[in-house]
Amino acid sequence: MSDIALDADLTEKPVANLVDLGRLLRERCTEAMDQEADATKKVDSVKIGKVSVNPKTLMETESLLRPLGKLMPPEAVERRSWVLDITLKDAHFDVAWGIEEDSKLLVGIWEHGLGSWEQVKADKALDLGGKILLNASCKPQSKHLDVRAAYLLRMLQRKAQQGKPVKKKKLKKVSKAKESTDDPNKEYKSKKSLKMMIVLMMKAGRRTRKRKRRKRKKKYVGKDEGHTGIG
Repeated sequence: MSDIALDADLTEKPVANLVDLGRLLRERCTEAMDQEADATKKVDSVKIGKVSVNPKTLMETESLLRPLGKLMPPEAVERRSWVLDITLKDAHFDVAWGIEEDSKLLVGIWEHGLGSWEQVKADKALDLGGKILLNASCKPQSKHLDVRAAYLLRMLQRKAQQGKPVKKKKLKKVSKAKESTDDPNKEYKSKKSLKMMIVLMMKAGRRTRKRKRRKRKKKYVGKDEGHTGIG
């Protein structure tokens, strides 16, 4: 969580506040997805402060990351030797890439967040610095890593679902007494899940700020070109 605070320039904020932010974000996204059942109340984005987040994308990403959390060793030392036990298709990158690199990529996602490829590259313990984000014509670049990461997470999700018995849904009323005894924070006990969600929100905010800067730059360039005309 401290890594997120540093990346988002929020080091002055208490960790508890970041956890609350993750909870709020998930609650808003869940509410938005519940409204999808009503065609007249479709919600394309959820706004928290000045940051807009796509609720469907975030909830789908959280679902993809859940199996990874169950497989990932809790200790950093164990994660360094962790290797996937699954058959995967070739990545077709321009560098030597196999199950070991895929495993390290997943460890990087768990430790730094999905899409944080610069941090993954800089992590010397992962030893991927000489294989990702090299020159612009050498795969993998960020877009290739995004695709590979999504594929790996889907494969983990598929493996987790294999062998699970299909349970029939039973309609039953939940008594108010039982509701009060349930742990309200059950869904939020994994700080890593919250970390992933906050990372996604921060990335969305950075993308929004970059788009605004590009628009302002184009506007200023257009004004400058207008002033350079010969009268």
